[in-house]
Amino acid sequence: MRTREWRKEKYTPTRVPKPKYLQYEKYYVGDHRPKNKVQVLILPIYYKKDKPVVIDAAKQIYAVLKSGGYAAWVDLVNVILPGQRMRYWEEKGVQVRVEVGMKEAENGKCVVAVVKEVGSVAEKQTVDVDSVELLTTVKDAIGEPAYPPAPVSEAELAAIDNVAGIDRDDQAQNAARKMKHTRLGGDDEDDFDIGGMDAD
Repeated sequence: MRTREWRKEKYTPTRVPKPKYLQYEKYYVGDHRPKNKVQVLILPIYYKKDKPVVIDAAKQIYAVLKSGGYAAWVDLVNVILPGQRMRYWEEKGVQVRVEVGMKEAENGKCVVAVVKEVGSVAEKQTVDVDSVELLTTVKDAIGEPAYPPAPVSEAELAAIDNVAGIDRDDQAQNAARKMKHTRLGGDDEDDFDIGGMDAD
């Protein structure tokens, strides 16, 4: 009996649990996968009707971080929950993320979350989206930037819109149709979303 137990213990391979982020890898392909290492993650969180405003705020944050030399990335994957996206990036080694929702976007704010270890509760601080306070908070968390400061090109911002599925021409048409609908006594604005904005 002892011999059987010994052989079982010796020759049965130990199962090593796979990191949780691997189950989300299938969503981070193509335009959703960054080409370089990410220092700071920008996480826009929104409902369908708030999407353009929140994405604009995320682009502003991206521009500020890049102007400071930080390797930032806007996570536009919207088929998994925000908490799952956070865990994915934590396990990939990204300890600092900037969260922005509709409330923050309207007030020119964002939330800087710093994670000490994977799965732990993040330390959060609400800051203004300006090049001084935001960059200072990020620098205190992770130190010096990876790259020299550089301005953001229009092509980069347009690429974020493209991946997010936002068509600025359709937005203008949508706003005009909503205005006309309101003048005619309508009250259901969500019927007129035509910009390819998926339900999130």
